[in-house]
Amino acid sequence: MDQRSGVVRTRGTEAFQLDMEYVLYVKAEDQNGRSGRKFQSTPEERLSIVGGKRPPQFYMPSYEAEIREDQKKDSDIISVKAKSFADREIRYTLKAQGQGAGTFNIGPSSGIVKLAKDLDFEDLRQPHIYQLVVTATEDSGGFSTHVELMIRVSDVNDNAPKFELPDYQAHNVDEDIPIGSSILKVKATDADSGNNAEIEYYVSNDHFAVNSKGVISNNRRLDADSNNAYYEFIVTAKDRGDPPRTGTATVRVYTENKNDEEPKFSQQVYTPNVDENAGPNTLVTTVVASDKDGDGVTFGFVGGTTQSGLFRIEENTGVIRLVSGPINLDKDKYELNVTAMDDGKCCLENAKGPPKPSSLHTSTAVVVVFITDVNDNKPVFKDCSSYAPKIEEGAPNGSPVIKVAAYDKDKGVNGQVRYSIVQQPNQKGTKFNVDEETGEVFTNKVFDREGEDGKFVSVTVKAVDSGEPSLEGVCSFTVEITDVNDNPPLFDRQVRKSRLFTKWTLEVDNLISSLFSGTWRT
Repeated sequence: MDQRSGVVRTRGTEAFQLDMEYVLYVKAEDQNGRSGRKFQSTPEERLSIVGGKRPPQFYMPSYEAEIREDQKKDSDIISVKAKSFADREIRYTLKAQGQGAGTFNIGPSSGIVKLAKDLDFEDLRQPHIYQLVVTATEDSGGFSTHVELMIRVSDVNDNAPKFELPDYQAHNVDEDIPIGSSILKVKATDADSGNNAEIEYYVSNDHFAVNSKGVISNNRRLDADSNNAYYEFIVTAKDRGDPPRTGTATVRVYTENKNDEEPKFSQQVYTPNVDENAGPNTLVTTVVASDKDGDGVTFGFVGGTTQSGLFRIEENTGVIRLVSGPINLDKDKYELNVTAMDDGKCCLENAKGPPKPSSLHTSTAVVVVFITDVNDNKPVFKDCSSYAPKIEEGAPNGSPVIKVAAYDKDKGVNGQVRYSIVQQPNQKGTKFNVDEETGEVFTNKVFDREGEDGKFVSVTVKAVDSGEPSLEGVCSFTVEITDVNDNPPLFDRQVRKSRLFTKWTLEVDNLISSLFSGTWRT
């Protein structure tokens, strides 16, 4: 016996006796696993050798092979070889045990087993394990022997999952069902086996989810008011093969409408404008609201009324007008809180009795009515009667005289005024100027009190607002020209002569009186 290979060979030249048994005992020992002074070894085994003519012997006690179901026809599967101890040619034959006859063949001289026809793992008529017997026979009437050959066929992921129905439908699903509610169940099967037949489900619409059992539930709140009251999406079944295969089906979920939507205004804030002098029943604006459920909508003000101050609203149309009574719009703006309430009539077909008030929905919006100023007030100089300015004669041109002010009750541009000097009739040029924005009045010349200007000069200032059309107001007042000592005294000649003559006459009269009375003295 070869210590390393375990091959047992004959020794010597003596012939073995026919049908005599030679018994040997063999064991295997390791070389590195000593425990103390002993080797690690197997128990002894009995080896029986019988002398005589020897049939062919296969190199393996049995053979196994595994092939995929998509193995090509006429392809090699396994080589089965036997040794002839008589040095004769060996012929091989193959036979099936049970099902599978004709599926495989073997080369008579090569011992190579080949696939004779196509396989299909899913075909119930074809076994997944083939039990075969290979026989080796020596030529010229020699001995023969046989060995078992087992061939396993493995599944290939060549089948996609298939749904039981191409189209699944769920009807009358309430749109207000809780999230996670079961809606329907789909089922797909895969003709493959093992991982190739394990299925996972997916849906194409994120409103829904599907579990491993094919139960579809809502992943979000449903809405019967959109998508024509139904959802349509694809459910996919995917196996775990490599690569995976998929199958699809269509799912339609028809929803049942519920009064779960509140009315929505076309805008949350309305900003109409109304003239300050608007009369009764003037149209202000129209608010618009709609209900996705298809309910009717009625309008009002917060608190359940249809009138708020100077404003009223029409329940059915949302039209807001001024009231029919006296109107006095004395504010810059008015803020109104309006409501829209549905009537719940969208779902009466499936409801028992009329809708309850608690099931109705209300929404609100704000209407800010801005009052537009009308240019109906002219500028007024409130202090015009008290204006009595003075300016010294000889003051330089451009000297300040007085600051006038006009007031306009209107607002915005209608209340903005500009000032100007009104030129007097037959007057060449103006004696004063005014700043058109501030109302500051300045001299436009150097005045001479003793000249043609005199002691008093009249001035008229005009204030014009910026409305369209504009309105104006005027203020007239007198400017006193105060005296400055800018002239020396002057005598008048005719007056002086008269005075001298009178004095001389008086002196002569006094002299004559003195002569007649004897009181004259020299």
